[in-house]
Amino acid sequence: MNKKQAILGSAIAILSILLGALFLETSSLFLRLLLGLALGFALAKGSIGFAGSINRAYRRGSTQLLQTLMFMFVITAIINAGLLVNTDSTSYNLWVNPINLGLIIGGVMFGAGMSLSSCCATGMMVEMVSDVARALTTLVFFGAGVFFGFPLQATQSWITQSVISTSSYAEQGVYLPDLFSWGPLNGYFIAILVTIAFALIVVVLAKKYENYRQKSGSYLGVDGEIARQNQLVHNNLHFLVPTHINAG
Repeated sequence: MNKKQAILGSAIAILSILLGALFLETSSLFLRLLLGLALGFALAKGSIGFAGSINRAYRRGSTQLLQTLMFMFVITAIINAGLLVNTDSTSYNLWVNPINLGLIIGGVMFGAGMSLSSCCATGMMVEMVSDVARALTTLVFFGAGVFFGFPLQATQSWITQSVISTSSYAEQGVYLPDLFSWGPLNGYFIAILVTIAFALIVVVLAKKYENYRQKSGSYLGVDGEIARQNQLVHNNLHFLVPTHINAG
């Protein structure tokens, strides 16, 4: 990022915060704006995209991004649990979705589309600065999919009704703490442990897959990751090996 880009980005961020403070109706919306800006900055600077993690693993053999996302999911789950543990979760209007045929079909369609474009909504922010044409194509069809999908989502029973539900969200979907409401912290503690377990399973499988690609000779790696790794090795060697000897 050059000086001009840094100044422009800072100006847009400050303007967004000022406009949000002046025109957003509730402090809750303003807080979400701040969290969204912070998360967007972190994703853009870290070149992190959710769909891109799978794409990178398949095309390049690297699973570092996938492992990083698992860490982010766990941290997010812990923060959310801290906010919700002593409250009524339904008052937060959480996005708990039905588990049904629509979920399966939609997941396959989304996965296929994001694989073709190599990015999703978050990855698009990263791609916009380096590959504008692909990012804009993704944005157009991403928006079109939502536009055409909402009427079906609002009317079709195979999309609106959930095959499995829990007590807090009857006929809406599964809210993990409900399954362990008998446990510590009203089920949130065990829900976090289950989330960590799922994340660890993904990390272990990802590492095994990356090792397989390296052994088979099909591992290509990612330039940015290789550069960071080389820089880390260089810094460690510089720290361990003195550059000069003081004859005293």
